[in-house]
Amino acid sequence: MIVTSTESFTNRRGQRLHCRYWKGQKEKCLVFLSHGFSEHLGLYNEIGTLLGKKGMVVFGHDHIGHGESDGSRAYIENVDHYVDDVITHCMKMQDEHPDLPLFLIGHSMGGMIALRSVLRHPGFFSGMILNGPLIVPGPQIGPIDFRSTPFRTFVSKAVLQLLSWVIPHMPIGRPNMNIITRDKEAQTMMLKDDLRWTGGCKVMLLLAFVYCLDDNINQLTDVTTPFLLVHGDDDRLCNPIGSELLYRRSKVADKSLKIFPGAKHQLFLELESTRSQVFSEIENWIERRI
Repeated sequence: MIVTSTESFTNRRGQRLHCRYWKGQKEKCLVFLSHGFSEHLGLYNEIGTLLGKKGMVVFGHDHIGHGESDGSRAYIENVDHYVDDVITHCMKMQDEHPDLPLFLIGHSMGGMIALRSVLRHPGFFSGMILNGPLIVPGPQIGPIDFRSTPFRTFVSKAVLQLLSWVIPHMPIGRPNMNIITRDKEAQTMMLKDDLRWTGGCKVMLLLAFVYCLDDNINQLTDVTTPFLLVHGDDDRLCNPIGSELLYRRSKVADKSLKIFPGAKHQLFLELESTRSQVFSEIENWIERRI
């Protein structure tokens, strides 16, 4: 039996975060869920329930500016604010469950936040699972990808800093359901979800992403937390090469990479055949480490 509950807590900046919890009869480990851009934690009920049934205490919150949490929609000035909220929430749960190992699951933007979290707090997490993480953005265009380089970062920062002075809240682009998942029911569900941000990525948020992505990609060799990477090979929002770079560059011995043929961006909402494989990989990976 799974008990699902919601509550809220106030972060160090005085903002209220909407939280969700999935708990079974046993308590073998803690698992934090870090959702992606334009999402909220209500979309993670399936994996929360699945892991909760296995005796894992699953929890997380809607990131600031998302879902039912406080904050200007889809807007932040520094990704480290997201990271601080993750660590604060995890420490709160560790106080309540001091003997349980702590794991971190992140998707897309939430994967970037997770990676930033383990870089800033080495040894804090027992393991990290990243689903289509934002390490290298955008699609592959022939031999060209959009990984952070000194020149690209300089140009991006210069342009976005200029725009941020004038139109910091201006959204650019708009999410396309067809590149998020092949599952038509999931697409319809997301289109009807009033808690999702349906605009594009705001200028100031993009600038915060550029700074974080540049820092993260230059520190991949510093990742010491064991990790599992799962990525769709047809992900056009977060390039699978980013996961491959993390896998190759990280010096941690306990690491795994699984690429799913034909899968799009959000593996937790993919076709059932793919989704079940992904959930099984994650469940088994954690089980072997607790």
